[in-house]
Amino acid sequence: VTCRSDVEAFAGVGAGAVLVGEALMRAPSPEALISELLARPRQPPLCKICGLRDAEAAGVAAAAGADLIGMIFAKSKRQVDVQTAQAMVAAVRRERPRPADWAMPPYLATNADHQLTPRAWLLRWRALLTDAASKGGPLTVGVFVNSTVEEMNRIAEDVPLDLIQLHGDEGWSIAKQLVRPAIRVVHMEPGVSAADVVGSIEGGSAVAVLLDSKGGGTGKTFDWKVGAEVQQLAPFILAGGLNPENVGSAVAAVTPWAFDVSSGVETDGVKDHEKIVAFVRAGKA
Repeated sequence: VTCRSDVEAFAGVGAGAVLVGEALMRAPSPEALISELLARPRQPPLCKICGLRDAEAAGVAAAAGADLIGMIFAKSKRQVDVQTAQAMVAAVRRERPRPADWAMPPYLATNADHQLTPRAWLLRWRALLTDAASKGGPLTVGVFVNSTVEEMNRIAEDVPLDLIQLHGDEGWSIAKQLVRPAIRVVHMEPGVSAADVVGSIEGGSAVAVLLDSKGGGTGKTFDWKVGAEVQQLAPFILAGGLNPENVGSAVAAVTPWAFDVSSGVETDGVKDHEKIVAFVRAGKA
């Protein structure tokens, strides 16, 4: 049994179940093959709008259907303070109230988790984060660059944040010291291969990986072919040069579990409400 037509052929002669073995072992993406065999509809990827700086734009992103809202606390033209971030979170929750019994999946990495392959670890958290976003989203993400653990934890509690994004040279192990699950950014410099990316991932640390062009927020894409190769090995969030015009093509070519934008929904350096709505719609089409 290697494809949906095989399953349908067996069902046509009365079979109630099929045994799949070698095809799963050889499949680049076992979960994708299982979905095909079961004829499950493809779930749209999650959308992250990053670099938001005011409550109005954050509310627009939430209303448009964004699943993650990103706020930058590192020195940047998009940097916000805690008070501004709190106002944005309040606007998001007014637009899409969170159930009173909702809770972020706890980050509790056991010794067994550290032994998981990067793929297995990231697949587990892809499912957890997707479920969390569907029931209590948008998830709020704080972006930091080489900040101390103390500063990140303090801001995460004060805002409050759901996730912490590590965008500098912090490494992977620092994620274990944070009070929120972490997203680790991998900068896709020219010449970086899929094997390089997957080889750098440490299971049991950051719960998600975001691939971005070198520098981040530059509006430049990286080689989507490499991204597609990474996706066959480990799920990730796609960023780098996306905009309302190209996000549909990017999602189709790479099939990430989530996609991210900042400068691509700006006009003259300011978040453009119409572009935010168009971006979310195009990426989830």
